[in-house]
Amino acid sequence: IELNPDVRQKFDEAKIAMQAGGLSVLAKEWPGNQSGEHPVENVMAERLEGEMTVNGKPFGKNIFCSSLSQMSQFIFEYLDAPVSAKEVVADCGQAGGSHRPGSNFRRSSCF
Repeated sequence: IELNPDVRQKFDEAKIAMQAGGLSVLAKEWPGNQSGEHPVENVMAERLEGEMTVNGKPFGKNIFCSSLSQMSQFIFEYLDAPVSAKEVVADCGQAGGSHRPGSNFRRSSCF
């Protein structure tokens, strides 16, 4: 997956800023798994987004809902601000020419 040049620049600048602030930043993503019937580029993304069976039945899950909950919890714990998932989605901006995370959350029926 390749990012738009403007998004890549923002991403690289954010990593530099986080490192300057003393945070550890990973240099690469989770490994891929090219074996088996359905090769995957990123095993963590496959685990989070792929199908899962629990007690012999399909288990529905949505990665967007999980990250939305995590954002709300982070804002509550670290900024001491009680914020709903709906408010987080309403405040989502746009990164680059095509990445609109708020639209992803609205389409995923997380709230």
